[in-house]
Amino acid sequence: MTEFWKSNPMYWCEYCKVWMQDNPQARATHEKGIKHKDNVARKLRQMRQNADKAARDERLATDSMDGIEARARKQYERDLQEAQEAQRSLAGEWVHDDKAGLHYNTQHRWYFDRSTSMYYGGNPPAWTNEPKLPKEALFDERPHEDAAAPPQPQPKAAAVLPAAAAAQKKRAHPMSQPGGYQMPTTGAIGGAKQLLNSHGATIILCTAFFLLLPDGLLDDLD
Repeated sequence: MTEFWKSNPMYWCEYCKVWMQDNPQARATHEKGIKHKDNVARKLRQMRQNADKAARDERLATDSMDGIEARARKQYERDLQEAQEAQRSLAGEWVHDDKAGLHYNTQHRWYFDRSTSMYYGGNPPAWTNEPKLPKEALFDERPHEDAAAPPQPQPKAAAVLPAAAAAQKKRAHPMSQPGGYQMPTTGAIGGAKQLLNSHGATIILCTAFFLLLPDGLLDDLD
């Protein structure tokens, strides 16, 4: 009977890069060796260093990307602001002209009438609804000063009532003056010159009293 040769299985050590018999005794003997232990420690140290390097590289990449994004954002905002300023400068601003009663664009030298929504300008100057202006320079597209002044607050009714009441209190009937009529305040005679004596004043006051009495009361007195 013919016998066939069969090789024993072998074990490959990844740390030492060697082959050995694939049995527990051979593997235990190899793993207890100093060289194998040094190789394992070297491999672990290398793996740890690689992990630290990868983390450091990732952190640097993140910081660099954040810095790039921040600088790009600042540059974008700066460019946007410069573009807006250039656009505002090109479009001009509408300012109300008190003399003409219209809004005037100093950049393009055009007038605008809010009541008719028409523009005046050009060469030769003329009124038109389609001015040769950039879209950004049109009156509705640009900030402008409003010609209308803000409405003034109306006075409260409470502030008017005292004045009206005072006027009513000061009003006197014409017949309440001496003689039934108001004495002249200017001239050679009258109360203003203080020419009435006490006797004349008494007569005048009595006359005024009787004139002010109702007609029915005078009949009763008779």
